[in-house]
Parts: sequence; structure tokens; C-alpha cells
Amino acid sequence: MSLQRDKQKAWEEFLACRERVSSGPFRASIEVTRNCGLRCSMCAQAWRPEYRRRDPAFDMTPAVFEAVARELFPLLERVNLQGYGETTVSAHWPRILDLCEPFAGRMRFEIVTNLIRQDERMWRRLLRMGFEIFASCDGATEETFQDIRAGARLSSLIGNLEALSRAREDGGGRRPALLVTLQRRNADEMPLFVDLAARTGAGRVIFSTVAAANGWRGAVEAAAAWARLRPPRVRTIHSLPREELADLVGRTLARSRELGIPVQFTDAALDERAARPAAPLARLGREAGIAQSIKVCAHQRCFKPYSTVVVNYRGDVGLCNHLLSDEHWEQMGNLLRDPLEKIWNSDRYRLARGRLARGEPLGAACRWCHSFRIGE
Repeated sequence: MSLQRDKQKAWEEFLACRERVSSGPFRASIEVTRNCGLRCSMCAQAWRPEYRRRDPAFDMTPAVFEAVARELFPLLERVNLQGYGETTVSAHWPRILDLCEPFAGRMRFEIVTNLIRQDERMWRRLLRMGFEIFASCDGATEETFQDIRAGARLSSLIGNLEALSRAREDGGGRRPALLVTLQRRNADEMPLFVDLAARTGAGRVIFSTVAAANGWRGAVEAAAAWARLRPPRVRTIHSLPREELADLVGRTLARSRELGIPVQFTDAALDERAARPAAPLARLGREAGIAQSIKVCAHQRCFKPYSTVVVNYRGDVGLCNHLLSDEHWEQMGNLLRDPLEKIWNSDRYRLARGRLARGEPLGAACRWCHSFRIGE
């Protein structure tokens, strides 16, 4: 039995909690590199010794990417070129774009990027290829931005956003989105991110959050993680007084309405109403159901093992893009050794697929999603 892209079948198999499936993935997240030039305060790139210097071995080679694309691209409608590093710093990035070019228009490409690289020609190429660009922006003022995203300047990101706006005027393309990782350090600037989006031509603002380490890891693991961080500077917004957080959200939504810039939240702490399901997933049509399924905390089950394949820079296949770091990685196979069909219905994949369809979290990161996730 060969895998086929069949969203309807995938949805039916998910609702039935099938472990062995005939439908293949129609989305993918591919890690082009694990190298990154920044040292963001909430990221392991800032403290783990293996990331202190650029390592060419962390760049996915064109040969590996070509093998992965050959196996996956015929099935996909969407692929996100995102990983634990900054995609655009890969030494092989131009060649990887060459390999993607024939598929432009046949599938939707996405990239999460720090948008720091000064290469307007490259950014214009992404727009021409139909990429949706998610720009990581964790400070709406220069001081906050540099404090969180060590090694970068807000002015550089703004310059590239403005360049993208000019490029869209010349040749069209999608408006970029601002992707904000909220923490106590930048929470007060929530309304300012909406202003920044309006000023620079971004189309929307997506607010995600730093997870509360002590709440979602074992005590020993949490202590070790924070010890590596040296002093524990990162504090989750979950520690804010409820009234203060509600006020910030209210002012942000008001600014969104005033400026016509949509905002989205991925954490139920920011939008408790979204955590309540409007209807059971089984009562929804396929497309509405798939869109609603990302609200894992509302429905207490996860569709990703039926829809999405995750591949790291080595060609390893994992379970979820939120489990990409080494400490959370769930190894399902390797596309250089085995075809996707064998991996997708392996014993390990089937066990994980069944558990997540039934609402049984696999670990700390999964428990966070089952408690808070309302958006990607």
C-alpha cells in the first residue's frame, strides 16, 4: 500500500483514532540548519555548548534536502522550512531554494526567520516563490529587542520589513507576519507590536509564549535547564496577575481594531474563550475541523501525527515541530535509510499516533499543548 495525499481520509482516520493509516502527511516542517547567529534569552542556542560556534555539520546538505524533497514533496500542500536554527544562515540556502523553485505555485512554502540577514535580493526571491514569511520579533522597542535577541537589532528587522513592503508593491507576494514570543520582559509592549506591524507593512501579529518550565517539566530537568541558563532571566506571562494580563490583551485587541491589523494568540492564557470548543470535532466538516484541531487544549487530542511530518537537518523524522529540540525529540526514522511509507506506519509512529488521537500526552511539551495550545 503506497501513501496518498488524502485529507478527507486523514481526517476520518484521526476521528476514528486509527493507528495504522493509508493517508500520508500533507504538511511538513523541514529543518534546513541548526546554526543561528543570535543568542535569544529563552532559547537553548544561548546556553548549550554545542551551539557556541557555527558548525557546518548542522547545515542540511543539498543532497539530504533533495532526498527528503523527493520523498515528501509529491504528498505535500504546505512545507515550513523551519528548525532549531535560522534557516537563512545555512551555507546551502541558495541551492536549497533552487531545489524548491520547481514546486513554487504547486505547494505553499513558509519560513520562520529572524529577518536579520541583509540580502534584499534573497527576500524578494522568497516573495516571488510565494513564501509566507513569519518574522520573529520579541521586542517592539530597540532596548527590549536587543535584551531578548542578543546579537540583533530591531532596526535591521524593520529595514527588511520595509524592503519586503517595497518588493510587494513591485511584484506582489504575501504580507509577512510578526511572530512574537511573549514573556514578562516584553509583555508590556503587546499593543506596540500591533503599531509596529502597521508601520512596516506586516499583515498580522501572532503572539506565542514562553512555556513555564517548572510547570511542564520534571523538577530535576527544570533545575538543570535553569542552571544552564545562568541567572534565570526568562519569566513566563503565566506569572502575571490575571487582571494585568487581561488589560494587556484588551488594549492589544483595541489597537488591532483601530489599525486593522489582525492578532492571533497561541496560548489559552491570552484567550480563554478560544480554549472552549464550539462543537465536537466530529460534527465539523473536514476543513473546519482541521482548522479547529490546532486547539489541542480545547479538544484534548492532536491531529499532527495524521497531517504533518517533521524532518531535522540529518534527515531524521520526528513527531512534531514543537518537539524539535534534542531534549524533546521523538525519533521515528530516517528518510535516508527508509521510505516514508515504512516510517509513517512503523510500530513507534503508530503507538504515538494512537495515544495523541486519544488525548494521551507523550511528555512535558505535549502536556503544555493539552493545557494551553489554541494556535500554531
